Amino acid sequence: MLRIALQLVVFASLAACASAPKPAPTLWDALGREAGVGRVVADTIRRAHADPAIADLFAQTDDAYLKERLVEQICAAGGGGCTYTGLPMDEAHSGMQITDAEFGAFVAHLVAALDAADVAMETRQRLLALLAPMRPDIVGQ
Repeated sequence: MLRIALQLVVFASLAACASAPKPAPTLWDALGREAGVGRVVADTIRRAHADPAIADLFAQTDDAYLKERLVEQICAAGGGGCTYTGLPMDEAHSGMQITDAEFGAFVAHLVAALDAADVAMETRQRLLALLAPMRPDIVGQ
């Protein structure tokens, strides 16, 4: 009888583990970690340089530095465990006088890069929701 009771306890424990919901992946994981985020960021920067409406904003930019900081920022905010070492957004964009239209164009390029990388809609929405609060620190600075 003791043996049967022990088997039932083990079985119940295994069943509980099997039915426990798995935690949702972090945004960083869902985006493909450094490799996936790096591809999206590089594609976004490439598209921004090719867009005559905003290319001037990136003319003097060190693209490698920008890519590193953007990947780092998404990693830090998206649960990847990184520390963002760049400037605060208002300081980084100070004096640039970025307009709503220019900000929108950059976001459109980000969305196009996410499209090209076949990032799931829920993951795109999570990323955009994470980045949207930065808008006031970028536009009009």
